[in-house]
Amino acid sequence: MTQLKCPNCGYENPLDGRFCSNCGKSLTQRCKVCDEHNLLDAKFCRKCGNELTVALAGLSLDRALLWREQFRQMGWWDSIVDDQKGKNFGATLVKRLIQEGDLPPIESNSEPWIFACSLRYNEFKPRAAKVNKDEINILSKGYIVATRCRFALLTAREMKSWMFLFTDINGFQIKPLGLWSSGRGNTILELTTQHGDKITWWFQLPGPGVMDVVLGLQGSDPVARAVAHVSVASKDAVKRDFKELLGQFFKEIIDVKE
Repeated sequence: MTQLKCPNCGYENPLDGRFCSNCGKSLTQRCKVCDEHNLLDAKFCRKCGNELTVALAGLSLDRALLWREQFRQMGWWDSIVDDQKGKNFGATLVKRLIQEGDLPPIESNSEPWIFACSLRYNEFKPRAAKVNKDEINILSKGYIVATRCRFALLTAREMKSWMFLFTDINGFQIKPLGLWSSGRGNTILELTTQHGDKITWWFQLPGPGVMDVVLGLQGSDPVARAVAHVSVASKDAVKRDFKELLGQFFKEIIDVKE
């Protein structure tokens, strides 16, 4: 019966073993794309076929595809690569970054894109961003891209980009900044990296609405007051779910290790 020799101590182990029975050292190497355990001398993953020494650490492929579906349902997928009329500067920048190897192809087998979201004044979507002191907004035609392994912040007008591997992200916070005059909530997401960078995203979330507040506090009709309170509670629940979803996504990113 063929056995697997431990490269550390030379002990002969069963082929299905993952750790040496004599010294405890690992007998396999984990694929960074799909988490499959392969033989130490394998060049390509036996499950997904990706080259083991080249693939970057990131979310597992299954999790990345699940998150992609979730963000697409939330509308976080914009026509950044639609360049049929030659007017989409975002497409031009993305094509250049892909050609230079700074971004993977959108449907890469090893690093598919999770979302490509333009900065705009829509609820539950980023409306502006900042990388240290550099501001990115709707006027600069800003985009935020996430792949299985990295974030990219792009300004199509200035043709600039900032890249951050998930393995560099070491902290995040989601915190409210109160209401605008329109009644909508202003919430920010702050990311920090092990290199000292600070990335900030601003979100526009639905506020309780002026009429809901007035009716809830001062309305003379008890039915109208009750409806107003239900409306406020419903919006609060949606915002809470959105923040929890973002929190879960970034917790998984923080957990990514080399």
